Amino acid sequence: WGHKASEAMRVERVVAHKARIDLPGVTLPPLDIDAQLNADGGIASMSLMNEEQKLQVKLEPDGQRMKLTASAKSLALPFGTDFKVDDFDGKGSVSPGELVLTEFEGRGYSGFLGGNAHLRWGDNWALEGELSARQVDAAARVGAARQVGQLEGKGTYTSGAAIADKLFPAGHMEGTFTVQNGGLAGMGLKQVLQGGGTSRGTTPF
Repeated sequence: WGHKASEAMRVERVVAHKARIDLPGVTLPPLDIDAQLNADGGIASMSLMNEEQKLQVKLEPDGQRMKLTASAKSLALPFGTDFKVDDFDGKGSVSPGELVLTEFEGRGYSGFLGGNAHLRWGDNWALEGELSARQVDAAARVGAARQVGQLEGKGTYTSGAAIADKLFPAGHMEGTFTVQNGGLAGMGLKQVLQGGGTSRGTTPF
């Protein structure tokens, strides 16, 4: 907006409603944007909001990066999955071609999720980080017909793809987990051992 411009004409605030951010391979919801500008015309602070998803993102300059805090009632992941994180909160930084969440937490699969994330884009997309889960409904993740119980665990995840909507299908995760109060449906081990001659039922573990 003009470095050291005359005080006779200076833009201090820019507001946009229902703006669409064009990021190749990613479909983002329309956003309301409110930017406060400093005396040099640079960004002093910026907020992005989406009323439908109750999404709020705040950005502040931090050297060559922008500090970021975000919250959402329901956050859809634009990486080739219909999975959503509810009651999402995260903080980190963003720069051209890179988003770093130093920590995030939310709800998913009827439990609690947390961790960190490092997303890079350019010629290709890359996503990596750490994930922890507790009180997760194993039936929601694996399928109620096969398994029930509460899952807890933690691990690391990585993914790379040419376009953003292939990141989730191409993901790889390594870690450890436990399942409490579990049961395998259609495997009545107790009945078989008692001479029932059937595998119907559920085997608790």
